[in-house]
Amino acid sequence: MAALIANSSYKIVLLDIIAKDSDDPNKIVNTAKENLHKQKPPPPPLSFPDRANFITIGNLEYDLDLIKECDLVIEVIVEKLEIKHQLYNKIIPYFKEDAIIASNTSTLPLERLKENLPDNIKSRFVITHFFNPPR
Repeated sequence: MAALIANSSYKIVLLDIIAKDSDDPNKIVNTAKENLHKQKPPPPPLSFPDRANFITIGNLEYDLDLIKECDLVIEVIVEKLEIKHQLYNKIIPYFKEDAIIASNTSTLPLERLKENLPDNIKSRFVITHFFNPPR
């Protein structure tokens, strides 16, 4: 999804967990970004290799400040409610006042995802599952 948005010349912040088997805390997200113009089958997600410059990478330990400039935050993690809630609690303090948060879940109900969130966040929380849209 980051590549598709970057293809349209929008700035993207792509954060991931820290790789445990590397000295590079951004190994996982670096590899993902590098592969955006190589993936097969063709066409690759990143249609224009220079659009990779629109993607800023980081990790969820040291780079949460990058979220402060985001208008839309899309969460794409494992389908476990407790883990999603832990992530929300970690990133919400960095949200812009009017930022929208979206979950890419295909299995968890919206109300369950929002149940522990502050009211001012609940009204800006949506599900955006791109591959199997909820009905």
